[in-house]
Amino acid sequence: MADLINYNGDIKVIKQICDLINSLTGVQFEVVAELPLVGQSNIIYLVPKTIPNVDNIYDEYVWINNAYELIGDTEIDLSNYYTKTETNTLLSGKQNKLPFDIVENQNGGYDVIYPS
Repeated sequence: MADLINYNGDIKVIKQICDLINSLTGVQFEVVAELPLVGQSNIIYLVPKTIPNVDNIYDEYVWINNAYELIGDTEIDLSNYYTKTETNTLLSGKQNKLPFDIVENQNGGYDVIYPS
């Protein structure tokens, strides 16, 4: 799907691919050395990359409108996500108190008291 985000081509093709993916039920993944001459619906074909790396060894294809469409690959980029350690460090620097107090009033309700 990452390829679709950066795809500047025909919006109809993008819509067809998204509609196909949304309509898939019982999707199967099939690892193949090369794409079959004719594909089948509801199968995402995983084809070995020409130049694979450790975390990304397959390109993903679906059969749509009597042709194959590359929909992405198996690479997962988590470089822009916080790690658990980074998150814990950031949270430990936050105060554990709201910037106001909530106190029960004489009527059984609650009042919000802001510091002056």
